[in-house]
Amino acid sequence: MWTLASLGLCFIRSEAFLFGRLPQAHQTTAIASSFYRNNNINDSNGNNDAFDFDRLSGLNKRLQVLEEVGPDYLGDFYEPRYRSFSVKPGLAGKVSVTTSCYAILALLAGRSSGVYDSVIQWSGTSSDVGTDDSKISFQNALQAVIGSEWRQDDLFQVSILLYTLLKTSSDQTLLFSTDQSKDAIRECLAIVIGARPKRRLGIQQPLSDYITFHCTNVYTLVQSILVNPHEQKSTLDILTSDTTQLERDISIALDRSAETACNELCRQLAYRTSNDSTNFDSIRLAYSLLSYVKAKKSLVSTTIPIEPSPRPLNIKLVTAGLDAFFEEQNHVDGLWDKGQPIYKSFRRQGRNVGNAFVFVVDTCASLLEEMPAEAFRPHLSKLERTLEWIEGHQCAETIPQDEEDYKVSKTIRGWSSNHLSSEEGPMGWSTAQVLRYISLMRQTIRQISHNDVLREFKGIAHSQKGPKPEGWNMLLDSDLGLSGGSGEY
Repeated sequence: MWTLASLGLCFIRSEAFLFGRLPQAHQTTAIASSFYRNNNINDSNGNNDAFDFDRLSGLNKRLQVLEEVGPDYLGDFYEPRYRSFSVKPGLAGKVSVTTSCYAILALLAGRSSGVYDSVIQWSGTSSDVGTDDSKISFQNALQAVIGSEWRQDDLFQVSILLYTLLKTSSDQTLLFSTDQSKDAIRECLAIVIGARPKRRLGIQQPLSDYITFHCTNVYTLVQSILVNPHEQKSTLDILTSDTTQLERDISIALDRSAETACNELCRQLAYRTSNDSTNFDSIRLAYSLLSYVKAKKSLVSTTIPIEPSPRPLNIKLVTAGLDAFFEEQNHVDGLWDKGQPIYKSFRRQGRNVGNAFVFVVDTCASLLEEMPAEAFRPHLSKLERTLEWIEGHQCAETIPQDEEDYKVSKTIRGWSSNHLSSEEGPMGWSTAQVLRYISLMRQTIRQISHNDVLREFKGIAHSQKGPKPEGWNMLLDSDLGLSGGSGEY
C-alpha cells in the first residue's frame, strides 16, 4: 500500500538521480525486460547487492564530475574555420570525418543531461538571425561532415558517417538541402548495403566485426525510418526513390547480419569454453553480440517475407555473451586485450599502427547504449574499473594555436587510446569516445538507481505499464488523518 510519506521519500530518492525524463534507449522495453528479469542481483564477483543506493550515488557523482568537463575537453578539439572537430587542432588542415562523427555521437549521448547546452547551439546555423555566435552550431558541424572529402573505399568511414547523420534528430531537409548532399547520402547508403555479409563467404567475410557492426547500425536506423514512412517522409525521400526495393535490401541485410553475427558469437563462446586462446577474441565477441542483438530486434518490424523465417532472439545466448565479455576484462587496468584490427588489411600510409585497433572504451559505450540498464547490474564492478582507468589517464598537451604564429599556444585536454604511446597526447576521437562512455554509463547508473527505488516501494515503471494520471487524480481532495488520532483537526 502506498502512503503519502512513502511517495514523498520515493520522489526525493529518485530526484537524487533523475532530473528530467530518462532517454528512451535506457527505459526497459518488453523484450529487454524478458532478457534479464530473472538475473540475480550480483556483481561480477558474486557479491550480492554489492552496489547499494549510497555506492551508486557515489558512482554517479564521479561520472557527473567527468561529464561536466566534457564541454571544455571536446571544445578544445573544435576548429571554427572548418566548423568541425579535429584529431588535433591544426594537424590535418581539413575536416576530420571520423573524429567529427565521434564528437557528434558524444554530444548526442550527453544531450539529455543538458551538460552541453552551454556550448552547443542545437538548432539553426550560426548564420541565422538571433543565434548565439559564441556557441558551436550543431547543424554547421553536420553540414561540414556532409561536405567533407570522405573516402568511398573506406567502409568504416562511410558507415559511421551515414550512421551519425541518420541518428541526429536535426531537420533532414535542411541538412540535405542540396543535390550534392542528397547524392552523397544515397551513395553512402548504396555502399553500406552492398557491404552486407554474404552467406557464400562463410567465415571469410571481408570486413572486421567492428565495421560490420557500424554497417548494422545503418541498417537498423534505415529500418526504423521505413516502419514510420509518414512521420519521416522527408528523410525517406532523401534516401531513395524506390521504397519497395530499399525495404527488400534492408531486410536481407538485417537477416544476413543477424545470422553471421550469431554464428561468430557462438564460435567465440566455443573458443573460450575450450580454452582456445589463439582463436578467442573478446573484441570480436562484443561486436558480434552487438550486431546480433541490433539486427534481431530490428528484424521484428520488417514486413518483407524472409526464407527461412528468422529465429527469435536467443536471450540466453545474449546473456552468456555479455557475461563472457566482462569476465575477460584485465584486472590490472580495467581494459581488454586489443583483439581484431579495425581493418583486416592495413596498407594506408601515414597511419599510426595504434589507431588500427578498437579503443575498448568505445566498445563499452556501444554496449551501454544498446543493452538495458539491468543487464549491467551484475557487471557494475567491471564498469567501475574501466571508469578508474579513465579517471587516471586524463592528459594534456600544449600545441600551437595557429600554424602561422607559433608564439601563440593552447592546451588541449582529454584522453588517448591505450594502444597509443603516452607521448601522443590527447586525441579528438578517443576523447569523444570516452565522453560518450561517461554519459551513457551515468544514464545506466541513474536508471538502475531509479529501478531500485521502484523495487523498494513496489512501484511500477511507466515504461512497463504506461503513465496512469487517474491514479494521481484519486489523491486529490483525499481526507488525511493523523496517525493514531481521530482524523479531525
